[in-house]
Amino acid sequence: MTIREIEEQTGIRKANIRYYEEQGLLKPERNSENNYRNYRQKDVEILKKIRFLRMMGISVQDIRRLQKKEVSLSALIQKREIELKEEQIHIEELLGLCGKIRSQSIELESLNPDSLQAEIEKPNALRLAKRVQKTDRSPFVPLEKMDWILTRGLQAIGTSFLLISCWFRLYWNRHIPLSLSGFLLVPAIVLLLWKWLLHRRAEKETSF
Repeated sequence: MTIREIEEQTGIRKANIRYYEEQGLLKPERNSENNYRNYRQKDVEILKKIRFLRMMGISVQDIRRLQKKEVSLSALIQKREIELKEEQIHIEELLGLCGKIRSQSIELESLNPDSLQAEIEKPNALRLAKRVQKTDRSPFVPLEKMDWILTRGLQAIGTSFLLISCWFRLYWNRHIPLSLSGFLLVPAIVLLLWKWLLHRRAEKETSF
């Protein structure tokens, strides 16, 4: 299909289709003879999904992460829900200010931007503080401290391995036995896996 045909099928303008291609969201085949783009039905489906996600307010950057499986659709929708709720609260505050300005017949000469703006900023600050307290509340060890503990554990295992290897080399003139190496390697692998899972958890908590 040509770009005109795919434009008609998806309702997306050529400029937007080109932009999505530039951003790596769409990769149509190229005709080997003339290097023209050859769009397939698969590209139509991708564009329809992109159009829907953009309609939901999900950014192009997040759609790219979604395609690369760096984030799940559920996580992006949850993030968008939080954003929409915050926007809804802000809109309600603005509507309240509009009603106040009308009811008090405030004109440009008597307008006091500082006092009116403070009515919006104060609730925002309170909501932010409550949200931080809620997200920081945890019965578990903080991520930073746990990461520090795991790092020290790995360093201890590495130091032990080095000392034992030197001891075998100096007093026995042989390499450390494979069984003993495996005994030290298993907890090191467990700690490394634990650190990786910890960093994945931290990425999810800070991706919003």
